[in-house]
Formats: sequence, structure tokens, C-alpha cells
Amino acid sequence: IIFPVPLAPFQVIVLNLGPKDERYCAAAENLYNELRSQGVDVLLDDRDERPGSKFNDADLLGIPFRLTVGKTFEKEGKVEVRFRKTGETEAVALEEAVGYLTGRVRQALS
Repeated sequence: IIFPVPLAPFQVIVLNLGPKDERYCAAAENLYNELRSQGVDVLLDDRDERPGSKFNDADLLGIPFRLTVGKTFEKEGKVEVRFRKTGETEAVALEEAVGYLTGRVRQALS
């Protein structure tokens, strides 16, 4: 299931794929807090689970946007934004992710 943005229990889920790494945790928590401050309904998954389990659980929840702090963050300082409706994934610089995703959520709401 993929909920339409206005009906989704959360608009965005932030997946932290390195819950034991301080850099990953700080980045994921920062994104979570900044998105909340922008009025986005967001869920943070910082469980100590395998990435596959986190991706599967996120998909089962039907949340339309997925923001992943994972390998791309470690290698390039970017996070992955996945648009579940289209299956499209984009790598976005960490410092641009909140503005980018907030704009996409607002666009989906209008």
C-alpha cells in the first residue's frame, strides 16, 4: 500500500541504517527534528535492525516518502529520497534534504 500524502499516517519516514554510528544518528535525528519544525509528519526508524527489515517495514506502513541515511551518506554526504508512488530515488545533499523534501510534500498536498 502507498497512502496518498493527505491520508498517510506519516508523510515521511527517516531510516537510520547506522544506529550504532554517531554520525548517522546525528544526521537522522537532525533531519527528523528539522522536518517536524517545518510541519511535516515524520517517523524516525532508528531501531537496531537489518536494513532489509527497515525497508520492508517502511513499505508496509504505506508512507509516501522515504529518507534514508545510509551508504550514500557515508560515501558522499548525501541522503537518499525515495518517492514510493513512482519508485524514483534521488541522492540529495544532507543540508538540502529538508528543503527539498518539504517542497515535495507541500506540492503533493496541493
